[in-house]
Amino acid sequence: MPEIRDPVTAPRDPDRAISAALLRLLGASQEAAAEAAGIGERTLRQWEACSWWSDVKREASTRWLAGLAAKARLGLEKAVADDGRLALSVLERLEPALAPARQRLRLDVAAIPWQEIPDEALERIAAGEDPAHVLG
Repeated sequence: MPEIRDPVTAPRDPDRAISAALLRLLGASQEAAAEAAGIGERTLRQWEACSWWSDVKREASTRWLAGLAAKARLGLEKAVADDGRLALSVLERLEPALAPARQRLRLDVAAIPWQEIPDEALERIAAGEDPAHVLG
């Protein structure tokens, strides 16, 4: 069986390939992505046919997600600064010890496999008793 070879080698400037891959992931045509990355459309077609292209796409996706996460953090920071309730909600998620008692209890009870809770305790909780009292 003949050996399958890539039509071209990986570019010396991987950032051009990553830029083109990112634009393609975002829906740009080969023509538009190639032009924006400063390469020929034929070159991009050849790159996309190479075995190493999936690594380039993965790197482009990783960089895009990292940038998106950074923007989300900035947006959250601005939103939290303007909204006390949102700030408290975020803080409660980041610091479980600051969460309301019921929420802490749900987290604690969720950590206990239900099979390990005695039947009597499960019945009392099902009847409406406070799980913190029953399990405490």
